[in-house]
Amino acid sequence: MTVSVVICDDDPQIRDMWADWLELLRDIDVVGRAASGEEAISFILEKQPTFAMVDRSMPPGDGITAIRAVRAGGYRGPIVVVSGEDGEGADESDLTDVHYVSKASGPSALATFLDGMGW
Repeated sequence: MTVSVVICDDDPQIRDMWADWLELLRDIDVVGRAASGEEAISFILEKQPTFAMVDRSMPPGDGITAIRAVRAGGYRGPIVVVSGEDGEGADESDLTDVHYVSKASGPSALATFLDGMGW
């Protein structure tokens, strides 16, 4: 099974870091790199990746709004919210199959998620 991902973060260095790590260590196919919420919505709905990584704070708008939009558009894959903030927001209880990874924890927390998914 080929595992694919769309990486969504407004910081190009962060996008590149996650992409390099996923491609080299897990052989995960990066099928898109989005720099904004609008691009995230477009890429995720178009590419239908196995999972998506979405930065919580991505001006303009935010990653949570983008997640709601892709869910409304029919995307059902797991989504990893990458954040510099602590914990889940109370207003995010409506989101399904969303996992949280702190930027401070680095790739080890993402590896734990991937292991849990069997990838």
